[in-house]
Amino acid sequence: MDQAHLSKVELGQRLLTPNQSKAIAVFFDLDTTDFEARRIVEKFRIEHADNPAAETAIHMLHDDPAVYRCKNQNAS
Repeated sequence: MDQAHLSKVELGQRLLTPNQSKAIAVFFDLDTTDFEARRIVEKFRIEHADNPAAETAIHMLHDDPAVYRCKNQNAS
């Protein structure tokens, strides 16, 4: 990642990609899943902050995780 991109990430003007998120987590010896989850939360916040249904959507995920669980694409 070049310095201009890093600066925009630090200023909250751009998001990390999933690969960048993983690389930074590994570099700083952080939990990669937790770090990626935080990236996803920030993306959701940016994309849906002004949507009044966003809070309801979060509650739906929390209240009924079995319905909204991601499907494992590698399952046979």
